[in-house]
Amino acid sequence: MFIPDTGNQYVFNIFFSHPFSRYVVTVTAQALAWATATLNIVNDTSVTLVCDNGNTLPGIITYPTDLPSICWPTSKDFTCWTRLLSNVTRIHVVNMNHLDVGYNGIPATGFINNILNIYFHQYFPRAAILAEQILHISPKDSFIYTTHPWLLSMFFDCPQNLVLAGIKLICPSSDELALVERAIRLGAITWHAGAMNMQYEWMNEQVLNQSLDLSVALAKRFSVPVPCVVSVRDVPGVPIAMIRSLNQYFSEHCSSKPMVTVGVNAAVTDYDVPNGLFRWGTSQDSYVIGTWHSYGYPNNPGSTFTNPGGLSLDDIIIVPQIGIGLAFAFRTDNQGPPMSISEIHQNHEILRQSYPGAEIISSSLQNFLEDISGVTDELALFDGDISDSWLQGIGSDPKRVQQYQAVQRALTTCFERNLCSNNDEELIDGSRYLVKIPGK
Repeated sequence: MFIPDTGNQYVFNIFFSHPFSRYVVTVTAQALAWATATLNIVNDTSVTLVCDNGNTLPGIITYPTDLPSICWPTSKDFTCWTRLLSNVTRIHVVNMNHLDVGYNGIPATGFINNILNIYFHQYFPRAAILAEQILHISPKDSFIYTTHPWLLSMFFDCPQNLVLAGIKLICPSSDELALVERAIRLGAITWHAGAMNMQYEWMNEQVLNQSLDLSVALAKRFSVPVPCVVSVRDVPGVPIAMIRSLNQYFSEHCSSKPMVTVGVNAAVTDYDVPNGLFRWGTSQDSYVIGTWHSYGYPNNPGSTFTNPGGLSLDDIIIVPQIGIGLAFAFRTDNQGPPMSISEIHQNHEILRQSYPGAEIISSSLQNFLEDISGVTDELALFDGDISDSWLQGIGSDPKRVQQYQAVQRALTTCFERNLCSNNDEELIDGSRYLVKIPGK
């Protein structure tokens, strides 16, 4: 056997005296060139790998999670082998793409209205049509696309004659509105609880709540459940001070604690947070469910099991107590939903090869949260702050920060004096632009 040095992942079956375990191996340096090897357990923390080509490698057993990993500190071929769970029965696949309003990633220059126009007239209709095609071809299968409530709010309540940088926002046609609404009511298009990818440090509680109101308003409009999971991508962190506000807000809409999922920009240093799912908060009562993915949102899905991209075994979140997993089929900046049914099936096949006994389902963040709600009390509690560490964020523009804080204070005062109401259509429309400022 010869495994090329490509950074790909492979699975080895390791036979102990008890039933064999499967370990995933990522080649990180030189190629491997051996067919079989004997793994000798020296003691509780040490092993030796004797290969058929004569090489002998000393290894150590570590426990980054509840499951053991075997690490090879002297090897140039690979660093660690991570054990795969055998009890995984279901993996939720969340289909998303990274939204960056005002950034490139589409053929046209990434001005705001160029970005909105491509979502309105290409991405949302494509997601709806893909879902209908899959149901027609294979009624037992489905496709769910997760997007951002700010985008859908702009789509369904599109501002007329909005011209930015000389580019006109082209509002959706009646056919496009009907197509996307049908997909939402069928559950094929959904959204997370946050307005978009936000830099939450810059929002006071009033504006935070108005950003969350966008999601709730959509849920009420289309008679679907209110999402209780906030997704943040690119922005590295979320302030711990937000936990109290999230719990207070979602207590009216959610039967379980809310969840925050963060996919960190690949250029940002890794955060020292627990692996997988954890409870993040200041006490046993005041917390949210959290999961942080370092070095990517994750990355785009690959094409095969050995080249899985963001669907690698390291990227999948597993809840070992119940054998439930979460995988992100995540396309990068403004790339929209999958291009075809074959792309969706390809993503699922990568995951089937990772966990052959598991059911692979196109799903939503909310479905995953509901599936694991019975064991969230068993998750580890982490009480550290995980705030945004960006130097290039909104804080790099002091004048804008000053002006934004002044507007927030004025808005809060208006509500405190009962001069403003959440039923005011003009205020609701204006708040969408206010929310956009700390968004990206």
